[in-house]
Amino acid sequence: MNPKKICLLTCEDLDRHPSGSIAQDDDHLIRELKVRGFEVEVTPWNHFRPGSDFGIVIVRTTWDYVGRCEEFLFQMEAIERAGHRLFNPFAVLKWNAHKSYLLELSDRGVPVVPSVALGPTSDVKAVEMEVAKWSAPELILKPAVSATSAGLFRIKKYELAAAILQSRASGKDYLIQPYFSEILEGEFSLHFFGKRFSHAVIKRPASGEFRVQEAFGGQATAYTPTQEEVEFCGGILRLVPDPLLVARVDFIQTHQGPLLMELELIEPALFFSSSPSEAPKRFVDALVSQCTS
Repeated sequence: MNPKKICLLTCEDLDRHPSGSIAQDDDHLIRELKVRGFEVEVTPWNHFRPGSDFGIVIVRTTWDYVGRCEEFLFQMEAIERAGHRLFNPFAVLKWNAHKSYLLELSDRGVPVVPSVALGPTSDVKAVEMEVAKWSAPELILKPAVSATSAGLFRIKKYELAAAILQSRASGKDYLIQPYFSEILEGEFSLHFFGKRFSHAVIKRPASGEFRVQEAFGGQATAYTPTQEEVEFCGGILRLVPDPLLVARVDFIQTHQGPLLMELELIEPALFFSSSPSEAPKRFVDALVSQCTS
């Protein structure tokens, strides 16, 4: 395999994806990779042939994996087993694909948005008792395997019983969380390459909306985090034992301090346009460092 050939994995019909325009940000990365002497191709993840001559495979805009998660993970494992350098490693992708990782991080002391797991066999009474401890009058119900807020619902607390029955009928796993109005002030996203801070954005929802993603009218702007915010995010990443080429830590600021919303280790949008000259260089520096270590 050629260590100078890189395949960036994407999804089919990227142009039709609600977040497809964000993928253009990766043009900054592709240019920097080519400047540094790499050959780069972009291929849908389900079309990649394990055992081909790509020495490096990087998961990037594979945003259709959510509905085919088992197939996606099977393919990623096959890529790694075939000897390609996969970033992030398969073990990380598998761990991060199901939002139960938030419960694990909470158990390890990370300030996480309170979360209760809901599955097809969950005890409804036990779930209701746990949620009753929260003072929030509204709740968020989100699939445990999801991206870009797909399948996410905001409900009144009194609607919980009906929502539980509906979610159980679907046969899928969910997380229930209290709704924090602080999201209206913005969700902070700090990007790390090789577990070193690179750049940050703040994502704000459109008027009348609470979801911050571009697909729902949200906008992201460059943000300079405090040292405390960088340390908060860096401390979370230190709990992940595996090497990470790419990580994005999403959190909100509350009266309790920062609370982790999501730890994005599979295919986060990296908002290179918020730092077009420096962020791609940091990415490639981290890649070279991990490939030569």
